Amino acid sequence: MKNKITPGVITALLLIALFSCKKESTVNRSPNAELSINKHSNASSIFLEINHISLKNAISAGNEDQIASIVNGVANNVANYFFDKYKIDVKSEFANNPEGLVLLGLYYAAKEKKSLLNVFHPQGIMTFSNDEDIECFLTAVGTFIGITEARNIWKSIVAGANEEAVITSLALLNRRITTKTAAGIMVKESGKCLGFW
Repeated sequence: MKNKITPGVITALLLIALFSCKKESTVNRSPNAELSINKHSNASSIFLEINHISLKNAISAGNEDQIASIVNGVANNVANYFFDKYKIDVKSEFANNPEGLVLLGLYYAAKEKKSLLNVFHPQGIMTFSNDEDIECFLTAVGTFIGITEARNIWKSIVAGANEEAVITSLALLNRRITTKTAAGIMVKESGKCLGFW
């Protein structure tokens, strides 16, 4: 299983998230996303433009300012993408929590990957042709919001829940991702699962 997140990695991620909560950063921890012109045709492209090596190095070095810059940029791009594609201003749902916008973007990037690889079961049940990648993604996200919650949101997306319902569900959970470092780790691990890098 090439993208499996081991218990040791999960423990390390949780420790990093715990210790990063105690540090203060010079970067505003709770900026609101700002709407501007959307330059992304899909949610996946938002994450594909991240320099994952810089993100990895920033996480390893504990450079909260650099991580915050990446997370805030992703949050703004997700807000712009949703406003352009779905005509939904998600800023109010995720006010002062760009980490929640990052989570929303990750779910829609996974949804796009699923849509590209969807196959239909003979009895009409949709299945994902690479369950290993989705399990890896759900573990990466579930580390921060809870595995049951991560799976329930994914099930609702696969079942065809509309964007407003998904946004509402994620907005209730978005405060569980308490730091930019945690969001950065979630992006790094999810990106590996979804084949972004």
